Amino acid sequence: MWETFDESSAVFFEHFYDALAEGDSVSTAIAAGMYALSTDPGEYDHPVDWAPFLLIGDPNQRIVDPDRTPMGAFNHGVRLAQEGDKQGARAAFQLAIDSGSAEAAPRAAFSLGMLRSEEGDTEGALAAFQVAALSGDPDMAPRAMYCIGLLLADRDDVEGARAAYQQAIDSGHAGIAPMAANNLGGLLATHADIEGARAAFQQAIDSGDSDAAPMAANNLGVLLADQGDIENARTAFQYAIDSAHSRSPREPQARLERCSASMEISQALGWPCRPRSTAATRW
Repeated sequence: MWETFDESSAVFFEHFYDALAEGDSVSTAIAAGMYALSTDPGEYDHPVDWAPFLLIGDPNQRIVDPDRTPMGAFNHGVRLAQEGDKQGARAAFQLAIDSGSAEAAPRAAFSLGMLRSEEGDTEGALAAFQVAALSGDPDMAPRAMYCIGLLLADRDDVEGARAAYQQAIDSGHAGIAPMAANNLGGLLATHADIEGARAAFQQAIDSGDSDAAPMAANNLGVLLADQGDIENARTAFQYAIDSAHSRSPREPQARLERCSASMEISQALGWPCRPRSTAATRW
């Protein structure tokens, strides 16, 4: 049996008790402590530091119900939602939110917002998304602002939706900011802010995002054709076609052909500009 050392033991037990507090079993907590030491860059990575710790007793014992920890409650809520137990999922998500956990609460708030939205509870969804948005979480906050924009746009709250989309854009989130720019362009286009819509669509295109850029190019082409700018509409449609987007480019191809066939706007447009939301503009 090797002896243990005060310095390495302190590090071991810090990780050991953290794991127990998160609902892990004793055996998992010991493994977490040993792993933390063994992967320590140069100080306690020798076996003499991490190998002496042994478990005597029930390896499956827990001191905390894993479903009652913040992340446990969040994960439990996800499982319940997948199983169709929406009431149980709401309760589990709320438990994680109330914990104030920097990791679990924003995820739970966003998930609760999605659940409320699916149930048609717009006010409840907005409230939950707002919690996630105010958390400052670099991933969940932009996603929440994007969803707030969608819900407010559905209620014709143009200024509120515009502000929400803009916050999502300003976050710089790699996946969300381009989609928000595309949706902002659609919102502005449907409310006659043509220059603002063009700028927003172009921002989404310039992002190079594999989803948002081709959709924004398609929407920009429709907008430009509607304004009689057929040449630039052709360019936008061609970009959407050349993007090799995973979805079928039949519609932008058809619009490009209509633009090429005639300079008449009525022939250039086959359908109204309706890029209010991302889902409505995918081909």
